[in-house]
Amino acid sequence: MIRLTILSLLTGKKWHQRRKMLTPAFHFKILEDFVEVFNHQSETLVSKLLDKANGNVFNIFPYITLCTLDIICETAMGCNVHAQENSDSEYVKAISRMVKLLQHRMTRPWQQPGFLFKLLGIEREHKKYLKILHQFTRETIAERRKIYQEIKQNGISHVEEQDDFVFIGE
Repeated sequence: MIRLTILSLLTGKKWHQRRKMLTPAFHFKILEDFVEVFNHQSETLVSKLLDKANGNVFNIFPYITLCTLDIICETAMGCNVHAQENSDSEYVKAISRMVKLLQHRMTRPWQQPGFLFKLLGIEREHKKYLKILHQFTRETIAERRKIYQEIKQNGISHVEEQDDFVFIGE
C-alpha cells in the first residue's frame, strides 16, 4: 500500500520505471486467483463474526486485522499463516507487537533518537520481534526457492505454466 501511495506521488521517468515493476503484480490472471483467497478468508471471517452476532456490541477490529493478515500472507507470500484460526501463533503475536511498538515510538518524539530507544529498553523487544518476523520471511523464501528448483528440475521451462507458483527473482 505504501509503495502504491509513493507511486502516486512520482512523476516522469521514475513513475514509469516503478509502474513497470508493479504492473505484473496486478495482471488479471493473478488478480483472478486472489478472488478465491479473498472469498475463502472472508468466509472464515464471517463464520468468526457469526459467533459474535448475538446483538451485543463488540470490537470488530481484531477480526478484520487477522483476516487482512491471512489475505496478505497468502496472496503476497504464497503461504497460509491461519491467523484467524490461530491468533496466538508466534508470528501473529510478533506482527501485532511490532505494530504497537512502532506506533508507540512514532508518537513519542523523545524515543526517536536511537540511544534513547535503546536506553529505555524498547530496542531489545523490537529486535526480539523483528528476529521472529525475519526468520519467518527467510523460511518462506527458502521454501519457495526449493519449490522453484523442483519445478525447474522437472523440466518446466516457464514458471508461468505452473498456476500455483509465482517466483520473482532468482
